[in-house]
Amino acid sequence: MFNEAEALVELHEALGAEVNLKATPQREEKSNSATKAGRKAIAAHLAGVPIVYEIPERERQCACGGTLTEIGSEVSE
Repeated sequence: MFNEAEALVELHEALGAEVNLKATPQREEKSNSATKAGRKAIAAHLAGVPIVYEIPERERQCACGGTLTEIGSEVSE
């Protein structure tokens, strides 16, 4: 059942014909230019809503006595 290629080779050898087998790829090759990875952009007519999380002043104190400062931010849509 699963030895079709071998059976074809044996048949062609018995008949003296040229064996013309070609390998089939396991997956299709896709062009990178046609597809773009990631999400699509949000529609321009939709307004963005900024969300800022502020830490209260009393929680900005480090155990060493210094004041904590913002070292970065993250923006996403």
